[in-house]
This record gives sequence, C-alpha cells and structure tokens, in this order.
Amino acid sequence: MSLGDGLRRRRDYGTSAAPLELRHPGTVPACAMSGWSALAWAAAAAGRPGTGAAITGAAAAVLARRLRPITGDAWPLAGRLAGGGTLAAGRLLGRAVARTWWPLALPAAAVIPRLRLPLAAALIVPPVLDWRQRRPPMPPASYAAARLLDDVAYSVGVWQGCLAHRTARPLAPRLWWWSGTGEPGGPRRQPRPTGRGHRPKRRRWRKDRSAWLALRVMAASYAAMASSRRPSLRSRSARVEWNR
Repeated sequence: MSLGDGLRRRRDYGTSAAPLELRHPGTVPACAMSGWSALAWAAAAAGRPGTGAAITGAAAAVLARRLRPITGDAWPLAGRLAGGGTLAAGRLLGRAVARTWWPLALPAAAVIPRLRLPLAAALIVPPVLDWRQRRPPMPPASYAAARLLDDVAYSVGVWQGCLAHRTARPLAPRLWWWSGTGEPGGPRRQPRPTGRGHRPKRRRWRKDRSAWLALRVMAASYAAMASSRRPSLRSRSARVEWNR
C-alpha cells in the first residue's frame, strides 16, 4: 500500500465519526478527560502555569477529601492521581489538536504569538512519547512526521463528515468534573443478579411483608365482624331452655 492510499483510507475512517456520533452520542468525542485537567492545561497554554498548578492542587484537595474514608494516606495518593492525570491529559490534548483541532489552532497561533510554543509542543511531544514507548524501527523524526500525516488525514475526514452531516459533535471534548456512574474513575454499574439463588431486594421484601400484614389484619377484622353478628353457643342454649 502506497502512502497516498493509506492517507485516503485514514480520511475515509474520519468521515465515519460524524454519523457514529449522531447515532450514539458521546462515543466519538475529540477527547475525553477531567475538566480540572483541561482547565490546568488551558491556563498553562495561556501563559499562566502557576494558575494551572493551583487548579491541579485544588483537584488533588477535592480528591483527597473523597479518599479520606478509604485510605490513610489520602493526600499522597490524591497528589499522585491528580498530577498523573494532568500529565496524561496533556498527551490527550496534543493528540486532539493533531487529529481534530488543528484547523482552528493554526489560525489562532498565527494571530496570538503566545500560543505558538504550546501548539508546537502539542503537535511534537505526543508522537515522540509514542515512539519512546513503542520503539518502532525508524528514527523519531520520521515516526513523528508519519504520525502527523496520519492524524491530519484523519482530521480532514472528520471535518468532511461534520460538514456533510451538519454537526459539530465530533469536534467537542467530553469533560467530567465528578466521576459518576459510568464515567472514568467513577463507580461501576453493578450487574443485576439473576438465577435461583437470587434473593429479592430488602425494600421489595418490606413491601411484600407490609402487604401480607395488611391482608392478615383485614382477614382478622372480617372474622371479628362475622363472629359478632353470629350468636354465641351460650345464647343459643339459653334460648332453647327458655322456649322449654
């Protein structure tokens, strides 16, 4: 397969992002990460690394408060998680710039000189880190250039699909601030137990028990009413003796 054929195939792959996102919303975002990490990197790109570090520290404090009932060393663990998550988010942002956002990032960097260095780092650092992790049989510069061409071809297909389907959903990031059910880092959905050994929920058993008690009370009241209307054995014997 030639280089042109491979790039055209990547562009075709990118055109499927828009219809897939319309059919299954939230499955093909530009990137998915914590909103705290995105804010920290946005502050760093704007020339305020101290603000970005403060945001990461605030995220670590919130995480430590949630980890305190679980572990004794909540602060060190929260610091490692928040710092590592922010570093990993920077790699994801760089990949999103190369794969999706470069048609918007390049004009912004041309107008705002402060954004040129962060944009260059976002385009170059992730491929170099991938080369260091995978160790392919090619120089780092060649691998980074091939990765950039691959990402640019894919992003051309993404933009073509967005224009054809008149949607911008594949261009938007997916950010979360609190890890809820079904989100990364949040509690997992517990599967509903089935089978013969499955016992009903306690709440349901309470409802069934209350209904059973209500039926017993109603039956006892009806029995009491019936016994009060029916003459007793002593009254019957008294009537017989009186008639005699």
